[in-house]
Amino acid sequence: MRRLSVPSVVVVVLAVVGALAGCVREASPAPSPGPVELTLTEVDALAERIHGESTVGPDPRLRRAEESTADCMAAAGFTYHPQAHEVAHVYTRPLVAVREHAERFGYGDTISSAPDVPPLRWAFAGAGMPGEEENLAYRATLPQAELEAYEAALHGDGATDQGCQGAAMAEVFADVVVPEELREVEAELRAVAREVETEPRVADAVDRWAECMADAGHEGLTDRHGGADLVGARAEEFPAPAGATFEEIVEVYASELAELQAFELEVALADVSCLESTGFYAVWDEVRTSLHDALLETHRGDLETWATWAEAAREEVP
Repeated sequence: MRRLSVPSVVVVVLAVVGALAGCVREASPAPSPGPVELTLTEVDALAERIHGESTVGPDPRLRRAEESTADCMAAAGFTYHPQAHEVAHVYTRPLVAVREHAERFGYGDTISSAPDVPPLRWAFAGAGMPGEEENLAYRATLPQAELEAYEAALHGDGATDQGCQGAAMAEVFADVVVPEELREVEAELRAVAREVETEPRVADAVDRWAECMADAGHEGLTDRHGGADLVGARAEEFPAPAGATFEEIVEVYASELAELQAFELEVALADVSCLESTGFYAVWDEVRTSLHDALLETHRGDLETWATWAEAAREEVP
Protein backbone atom coordinates (compact mmCIF):
# COMPACT_ATOMS: atom_id res chain seq x y z
CA MET A 1 0.00 0.00 0.00
CA ARG A 2 1.17 3.49 -0.82
CA ARG A 3 0.97 6.57 1.35
CA LEU A 4 -0.19 9.87 -0.01
CA SER A 5 -1.78 13.13 0.93
CA VAL A 6 -5.48 12.73 1.67
CA PRO A 7 -7.31 11.58 -1.47
CA SER A 8 -9.81 14.02 -2.89
CA VAL A 9 -13.31 13.67 -4.16
CA VAL A 10 -14.21 15.86 -7.09
CA VAL A 11 -17.26 18.02 -7.52
CA VAL A 12 -17.70 19.36 -11.03
CA VAL A 13 -19.33 22.74 -11.50
CA LEU A 14 -19.31 25.72 -13.86
CA ALA A 15 -16.81 28.50 -13.17
CA VAL A 16 -18.06 32.07 -13.60
CA VAL A 17 -16.06 34.63 -11.63
CA GLY A 18 -14.92 34.90 -8.00
CA ALA A 19 -12.73 36.51 -5.39
CA LEU A 20 -11.12 35.43 -2.14
CA ALA A 21 -12.07 37.41 0.93
CA GLY A 22 -12.35 36.95 4.68
CA CYS A 23 -10.39 36.97 7.90
CA VAL A 24 -9.91 34.25 10.47
CA ARG A 25 -10.33 34.11 14.23
CA GLU A 26 -7.90 31.55 15.62
CA ALA A 27 -9.43 28.48 17.22
CA SER A 28 -6.68 25.89 17.65
CA PRO A 29 -6.80 23.65 20.72
CA ALA A 30 -3.78 21.73 19.39
CA PRO A 31 -0.86 22.43 17.02
CA SER A 32 -0.82 20.89 13.57
CA PRO A 33 1.18 17.63 13.37
CA GLY A 34 2.13 18.46 9.76
CA PRO A 35 0.53 17.35 6.48
CA VAL A 36 -1.89 14.46 6.98
CA GLU A 37 -1.07 11.30 5.06
CA LEU A 38 -3.56 8.51 4.65
CA THR A 39 -3.26 5.12 3.02
CA LEU A 40 -4.14 4.64 -0.63
CA THR A 41 -5.37 1.06 -0.49
CA GLU A 42 -5.71 -1.47 -3.26
CA VAL A 43 -9.46 -1.00 -2.96
CA ASP A 44 -8.99 2.72 -3.63
CA ALA A 45 -7.03 1.89 -6.77
CA LEU A 46 -9.68 -0.59 -7.92
CA ALA A 47 -12.46 1.90 -7.13
CA GLU A 48 -10.77 4.50 -9.32
CA ARG A 49 -10.66 1.98 -12.16
CA ILE A 50 -14.31 1.17 -11.55
CA HIS A 51 -15.61 4.74 -11.34
CA GLY A 52 -13.06 6.47 -13.54
CA GLU A 53 -10.29 8.85 -12.54
CA SER A 54 -11.51 11.54 -10.17
CA THR A 55 -8.84 14.18 -10.57
CA VAL A 56 -8.22 14.59 -14.29
CA GLY A 57 -11.14 16.90 -14.98
CA PRO A 58 -14.84 16.87 -15.76
CA ASP A 59 -16.54 13.85 -17.24
CA PRO A 60 -17.34 14.68 -20.88
CA ARG A 61 -19.92 11.93 -21.18
CA LEU A 62 -22.89 14.06 -20.13
CA ARG A 63 -22.35 16.37 -23.11
CA ARG A 64 -22.13 13.33 -25.41
CA ALA A 65 -25.35 11.90 -23.93
CA GLU A 66 -27.18 15.18 -24.50
CA GLU A 67 -25.92 15.40 -28.08
CA SER A 68 -27.04 11.82 -28.69
CA THR A 69 -30.44 12.71 -27.25
CA ALA A 70 -30.71 15.62 -29.67
CA ASP A 71 -29.88 13.33 -32.62
CA CYS A 72 -32.46 10.78 -31.49
CA MET A 73 -35.15 13.45 -31.07
CA ALA A 74 -34.36 14.85 -34.54
CA ALA A 75 -34.86 11.36 -36.00
CA ALA A 76 -38.26 11.30 -34.25
CA GLY A 77 -39.15 14.63 -35.88
CA PHE A 78 -38.55 16.94 -32.93
CA THR A 79 -36.04 19.62 -31.96
CA TYR A 80 -34.03 19.20 -28.77
CA HIS A 81 -31.14 21.38 -27.61
CA PRO A 82 -28.41 19.63 -25.56
CA GLN A 83 -28.62 20.65 -21.88
CA ALA A 84 -25.19 20.40 -20.27
CA HIS A 85 -23.02 22.99 -18.59
CA GLU A 86 -19.66 23.74 -20.13
CA VAL A 87 -17.37 23.02 -17.22
CA ALA A 88 -14.47 25.42 -16.70
CA HIS A 89 -13.27 24.41 -13.24
CA VAL A 90 -13.06 21.26 -11.15
CA TYR A 91 -13.61 21.70 -7.43
CA THR A 92 -11.86 19.29 -5.09
CA ARG A 93 -12.36 18.53 -1.42
CA PRO A 94 -10.29 16.22 0.79
CA LEU A 95 -11.92 12.91 1.68
CA VAL A 96 -11.59 14.01 5.31
CA ALA A 97 -11.03 17.59 6.48
CA VAL A 98 -7.34 18.50 6.78
CA ARG A 99 -5.54 21.60 8.03
CA GLU A 100 -3.77 22.34 4.75
CA HIS A 101 -7.11 22.76 3.01
CA ALA A 102 -8.98 24.35 5.92
CA GLU A 103 -6.42 27.12 6.39
CA ARG A 104 -6.83 28.27 2.79
CA PHE A 105 -10.41 27.40 1.82
CA GLY A 106 -12.32 26.31 4.92
CA TYR A 107 -14.65 23.65 3.56
CA GLY A 108 -14.60 25.18 0.09
CA ASP A 109 -18.22 26.30 0.44
CA THR A 110 -18.16 30.11 0.44
CA ILE A 111 -14.45 30.72 -0.24
CA SER A 112 -12.88 30.68 -3.70
CA SER A 113 -10.42 27.88 -4.44
CA ALA A 114 -8.67 29.70 -7.31
CA PRO A 115 -8.48 33.18 -8.85
CA ASP A 116 -11.49 34.14 -10.97
CA VAL A 117 -13.44 31.14 -9.71
CA PRO A 118 -16.60 31.52 -7.61
CA PRO A 119 -16.99 29.47 -4.43
CA LEU A 120 -18.84 26.20 -4.81
CA ARG A 121 -22.02 27.60 -3.26
CA TRP A 122 -22.44 30.20 -6.01
CA ALA A 123 -20.82 28.32 -8.88
CA PHE A 124 -23.99 28.03 -10.97
CA ALA A 125 -25.71 31.22 -9.79
CA GLY A 126 -27.09 33.21 -12.69
CA ALA A 127 -25.66 30.82 -15.23
CA GLY A 128 -28.79 28.89 -16.15
CA MET A 129 -28.69 25.58 -17.96
CA PRO A 130 -27.57 25.92 -21.59
CA GLY A 131 -30.34 24.79 -23.92
CA GLU A 132 -33.04 24.87 -21.24
CA GLU A 133 -34.73 28.09 -22.37
CA GLU A 134 -34.64 27.00 -26.01
CA ASN A 135 -36.28 23.68 -25.12
CA LEU A 136 -38.99 25.38 -23.06
CA ALA A 137 -39.69 27.81 -25.88
CA TYR A 138 -39.91 24.96 -28.40
CA ARG A 139 -42.27 22.95 -26.18
CA ALA A 140 -44.53 26.00 -25.90
CA THR A 141 -45.04 25.97 -29.70
CA LEU A 142 -46.30 22.37 -29.79
CA PRO A 143 -50.02 21.52 -29.81
CA GLN A 144 -51.07 19.19 -26.97
CA ALA A 145 -50.98 16.02 -29.08
CA GLU A 146 -47.51 16.80 -30.41
CA LEU A 147 -46.31 17.76 -26.94
CA GLU A 148 -47.39 14.36 -25.65
CA ALA A 149 -45.56 12.68 -28.53
CA TYR A 150 -42.49 14.82 -27.77
CA GLU A 151 -42.55 13.72 -24.11
CA ALA A 152 -42.98 10.08 -25.12
CA ALA A 153 -40.04 10.30 -27.52
CA LEU A 154 -37.83 12.03 -24.93
CA HIS A 155 -38.72 10.06 -21.79
CA GLY A 156 -40.32 6.84 -23.03
CA ASP A 157 -43.23 5.14 -21.32
CA GLY A 158 -41.50 4.66 -17.98
CA ALA A 159 -41.55 0.89 -18.37
CA THR A 160 -39.90 -0.87 -21.31
CA ASP A 161 -39.18 2.22 -23.41
CA GLN A 162 -36.40 4.45 -22.02
CA GLY A 163 -36.97 7.20 -24.57
CA CYS A 164 -34.19 9.09 -26.33
CA GLN A 165 -32.76 10.53 -23.13
CA GLY A 166 -32.79 7.28 -21.18
CA ALA A 167 -31.25 5.32 -24.04
CA ALA A 168 -28.49 7.89 -24.50
CA MET A 169 -27.67 7.97 -20.81
CA ALA A 170 -27.67 4.16 -20.59
CA GLU A 171 -25.27 3.93 -23.51
CA VAL A 172 -22.89 6.67 -22.46
CA PHE A 173 -22.88 5.71 -18.78
CA ALA A 174 -22.91 1.97 -19.42
CA ASP A 175 -20.23 1.41 -16.77
CA VAL A 176 -22.58 2.76 -14.08
CA VAL A 177 -25.30 0.15 -14.68
CA VAL A 178 -23.66 -2.79 -12.95
CA PRO A 179 -24.45 -6.29 -14.34
CA GLU A 180 -26.43 -8.61 -12.09
CA GLU A 181 -23.42 -10.79 -11.33
CA LEU A 182 -21.55 -7.78 -9.89
CA ARG A 183 -24.39 -6.40 -7.74
CA GLU A 184 -23.19 -8.25 -4.64
CA VAL A 185 -19.70 -6.80 -4.71
CA GLU A 186 -21.16 -3.36 -5.46
CA ALA A 187 -23.27 -3.64 -2.31
CA GLU A 188 -20.25 -4.86 -0.32
CA LEU A 189 -18.13 -1.89 -1.42
CA ARG A 190 -20.85 0.53 -0.34
CA ALA A 191 -21.31 -1.33 2.94
CA VAL A 192 -17.60 -1.02 3.74
CA ALA A 193 -17.74 2.76 3.24
CA ARG A 194 -20.60 2.94 5.74
CA GLU A 195 -18.90 0.57 8.16
CA VAL A 196 -15.79 2.75 8.30
CA GLU A 197 -17.87 5.56 9.77
CA THR A 198 -19.81 3.39 12.24
CA GLU A 199 -16.95 1.18 13.49
CA PRO A 200 -16.73 1.62 17.30
CA ARG A 201 -13.20 3.08 17.33
CA VAL A 202 -14.12 5.65 14.69
CA ALA A 203 -17.41 6.38 16.44
CA ASP A 204 -15.52 6.95 19.71
CA ALA A 205 -13.10 9.29 17.93
CA VAL A 206 -16.04 11.23 16.50
CA ASP A 207 -17.56 11.49 19.98
CA ARG A 208 -14.29 12.95 21.29
CA TRP A 209 -14.22 15.29 18.31
CA ALA A 210 -17.77 16.45 19.07
CA GLU A 211 -16.81 17.21 22.69
CA CYS A 212 -13.82 19.19 21.44
CA MET A 213 -16.02 21.12 19.01
CA ALA A 214 -18.45 21.89 21.82
CA ASP A 215 -15.56 23.27 23.89
CA ALA A 216 -14.69 25.45 20.87
CA GLY A 217 -18.25 26.86 20.90
CA HIS A 218 -19.90 24.56 18.33
CA GLU A 219 -22.25 22.35 20.33
CA GLY A 220 -24.61 19.57 19.34
CA LEU A 221 -22.56 18.02 16.53
CA THR A 222 -22.89 14.25 16.18
CA ASP A 223 -21.58 13.67 12.66
CA ARG A 224 -18.03 14.47 11.57
CA HIS A 225 -19.47 16.50 8.68
CA GLY A 226 -21.33 18.66 11.18
CA GLY A 227 -18.89 21.56 10.86
CA ALA A 228 -19.60 21.89 7.15
CA ASP A 229 -23.32 21.63 7.92
CA LEU A 230 -23.00 24.58 10.32
CA VAL A 231 -21.44 26.66 7.56
CA GLY A 232 -24.13 25.58 5.12
CA ALA A 233 -26.88 26.57 7.53
CA ARG A 234 -25.30 29.99 8.08
CA ALA A 235 -24.89 30.44 4.31
CA GLU A 236 -28.59 29.69 3.77
CA GLU A 237 -29.31 32.86 5.77
CA PHE A 238 -27.13 35.02 3.52
CA PRO A 239 -29.08 38.18 2.57
CA ALA A 240 -28.35 38.12 -1.19
CA PRO A 241 -31.38 37.26 -3.34
CA ALA A 242 -31.64 33.82 -4.87
CA GLY A 243 -29.82 33.63 -8.19
CA ALA A 244 -27.37 36.44 -7.41
CA THR A 245 -23.98 35.77 -8.96
CA PHE A 246 -20.83 35.78 -6.88
CA GLU A 247 -19.70 38.87 -8.76
CA GLU A 248 -22.85 40.68 -7.58
CA ILE A 249 -22.40 39.36 -4.03
CA VAL A 250 -18.83 40.65 -3.84
CA GLU A 251 -19.96 44.05 -5.08
CA VAL A 252 -23.08 44.51 -2.95
CA TYR A 253 -22.60 42.28 0.10
CA ALA A 254 -18.85 42.49 0.70
CA SER A 255 -19.05 42.91 4.48
CA GLU A 256 -21.63 40.15 4.92
CA LEU A 257 -19.54 37.86 2.71
CA ALA A 258 -16.38 38.57 4.72
CA GLU A 259 -18.25 37.71 7.92
CA LEU A 260 -19.58 34.46 6.44
CA GLN A 261 -16.18 33.45 5.12
CA ALA A 262 -14.56 34.26 8.47
CA PHE A 263 -17.12 31.98 10.13
CA GLU A 264 -16.34 29.19 7.66
CA LEU A 265 -12.61 29.46 8.32
CA GLU A 266 -13.16 29.57 12.07
CA VAL A 267 -15.32 26.43 12.08
CA ALA A 268 -13.06 24.56 9.66
CA LEU A 269 -9.95 25.32 11.72
CA ALA A 270 -11.69 24.27 14.93
CA ASP A 271 -12.79 21.12 13.09
CA VAL A 272 -9.30 20.05 11.99
CA SER A 273 -7.77 21.07 15.31
CA CYS A 274 -10.22 18.76 17.05
CA LEU A 275 -9.56 15.96 14.55
CA GLU A 276 -5.86 16.35 15.29
CA SER A 277 -6.13 16.53 19.08
CA THR A 278 -8.46 13.50 19.31
CA GLY A 279 -6.30 11.29 17.08
CA PHE A 280 -9.10 10.85 14.55
CA TYR A 281 -6.90 10.55 11.46
CA ALA A 282 -4.86 7.59 12.69
CA VAL A 283 -7.94 5.71 13.89
CA TRP A 284 -9.95 6.38 10.73
CA ASP A 285 -7.04 5.38 8.49
CA GLU A 286 -6.34 2.18 10.42
CA VAL A 287 -9.98 1.10 10.42
CA ARG A 288 -10.51 1.96 6.77
CA THR A 289 -7.34 0.15 5.69
CA SER A 290 -8.28 -2.93 7.73
CA LEU A 291 -11.78 -3.09 6.28
CA HIS A 292 -10.43 -2.63 2.76
CA ASP A 293 -7.97 -5.49 3.33
CA ALA A 294 -10.82 -7.72 4.57
CA LEU A 295 -12.88 -6.83 1.51
CA LEU A 296 -9.99 -7.85 -0.73
CA GLU A 297 -9.69 -11.23 0.97
CA THR A 298 -13.20 -12.21 -0.07
CA HIS A 299 -13.91 -10.09 -3.15
CA ARG A 300 -10.60 -9.33 -4.88
CA GLY A 301 -11.59 -11.32 -7.96
CA ASP A 302 -15.01 -9.67 -8.19
CA LEU A 303 -13.52 -6.20 -7.76
CA GLU A 304 -10.96 -6.83 -10.48
CA THR A 305 -13.68 -8.22 -12.76
CA TRP A 306 -15.81 -5.14 -12.09
CA ALA A 307 -12.88 -2.81 -12.78
CA THR A 308 -12.04 -4.55 -16.06
CA TRP A 309 -15.70 -4.51 -17.14
CA ALA A 310 -16.12 -0.80 -16.25
CA GLU A 311 -12.99 0.20 -18.16
CA ALA A 312 -14.15 -1.73 -21.21
CA ALA A 313 -17.62 -0.15 -21.00
CA ARG A 314 -16.12 3.34 -20.96
CA GLU A 315 -13.86 2.56 -23.92
CA GLU A 316 -16.88 1.50 -26.00
CA VAL A 317 -18.45 4.96 -25.68
CA PRO A 318 -17.76 6.98 -28.87
